[in-house]
Amino acid sequence: MAEIDRENASANSDRAYATGKIRSQVREDEPALTPLRWPGNGYLSAVEATRAFARAYLTVYREFWDRRPINRKNPGKHQAPLREHNLFENDLRVLTGLWRARQAADGMGLPYEIYLHAAFEFLTARKYKRLPQPSQLYSDIVLEQMAHVRGAIQLDDLIPVYVTDVRFLAHNYQGDLPQEAFHEVLISHLRGMPEDGLRKALVDIVHNRQLLPEAKARKLFGDEVCDACASNPSIPIPAPQEDLEPFRPGCFGLPGAFSLKSAICVACPFAAACQPAVAEAEELTVKIFESLDPRAERTKTQNRVSKRKQRPRKGDNRVT
Repeated sequence: MAEIDRENASANSDRAYATGKIRSQVREDEPALTPLRWPGNGYLSAVEATRAFARAYLTVYREFWDRRPINRKNPGKHQAPLREHNLFENDLRVLTGLWRARQAADGMGLPYEIYLHAAFEFLTARKYKRLPQPSQLYSDIVLEQMAHVRGAIQLDDLIPVYVTDVRFLAHNYQGDLPQEAFHEVLISHLRGMPEDGLRKALVDIVHNRQLLPEAKARKLFGDEVCDACASNPSIPIPAPQEDLEPFRPGCFGLPGAFSLKSAICVACPFAAACQPAVAEAEELTVKIFESLDPRAERTKTQNRVSKRKQRPRKGDNRVT
């Protein structure tokens, strides 16, 4: 119970800092992106996903830094434009750039590593003087290129991303949104295969890797095909794990993302639990930042100061 309490406190702190640092117009896009995400990232909250994207960004940045001829004498001495260990300590422009670039990758349904690698390849080929910054990773030309990347990738390039999370193994199947999305990826790959190829693929995916429940495979492809690649009795099927974290959508509990006016939120089965989580995050946001929207407050203050400086002083309106 204490471990669960710590996890809840950490998640609430993440939501509060995201509320204070990321503009509401950006946060409100999260519910629409949840079903589009690459399923392997489907169990991450919006903040956790952005952290994962930042780690992937640094990995790719270092790789491309060491590729450049001018840097080969000093490999590894990169000057990445973000802090690695605390996401919210980054400059607001960098943080917002990371968040929006991660959203772009989610919208494309691509793993972050593949998205970033392709974006760096594309942008460095355009002879940019600097390596791509986070804010350059979601421009229209990059998104157009990512659409081509998404159409060209092969399932064998993507499956290794999934096997790192045990929730995608067949014996842990619970009908979660990321699991269903993962199965759709697998099934779309299997459909249209000739029968011999299908049988080999089913042996690999259903029995060797245990990524697709056998019952679902039988329902889709029939008993005759599945009987021909029946389970090897020497491969035991593990019992479901009981200590797995329950699924919640990435937008869960995030102020600005939840709205009773949103058709997505109204239809969401997590709405009843999401609303009080939002209230807790908003309360903590005010405690930390003394405002529910500190960025908007800062903008108002800057505008007032700017207008005050523009006002003519007494005596400055004399006619000469």
